[in-house]
Amino acid sequence: MAGVTPPQKTLRGLDAERRARLGRLLLSLPLVAYIAGAPALRAVTGEAPVYLRGWAMFDGAGRSVCSVDFRDGAGLRIDRYRPFGAADFRAAPDGVRFLANEEEARALALSLCPSLAPGERVIVLVQCPSPDGWQEPSRTELACDDRPAPVGVR
Repeated sequence: MAGVTPPQKTLRGLDAERRARLGRLLLSLPLVAYIAGAPALRAVTGEAPVYLRGWAMFDGAGRSVCSVDFRDGAGLRIDRYRPFGAADFRAAPDGVRFLANEEEARALALSLCPSLAPGERVIVLVQCPSPDGWQEPSRTELACDDRPAPVGVR
């Protein structure tokens, strides 16, 4: 066939493209073993050598933000963003989106009272992170009375 050059053979009998692929594979195997081996070794043995650090994505990035849920007396979820004119999480003020402790969650719960029926109860479920994992969840029940509560948004 005219115009087609047969693959050039090297000393070992492999063409250049195959050798390049094999070289990349051999170079990447130690990296793959390290990435997969460190978490696996830590999971199996409970510890790993210092040079095999455990992999963690966003290590400690959200440690100052608690998981907070607001419920009414019937146990139905209360939308904490809508009373502040926000359609969702992204449009809400920071003091409504990011709550760092139980006190902030209770203050926000009281500021939700004007949007609820008089005498309604607000159940606040809070779970905050710690360096060792999640703390035990807490549950607080607050009663809304007829007077409006101040809105405490930072």
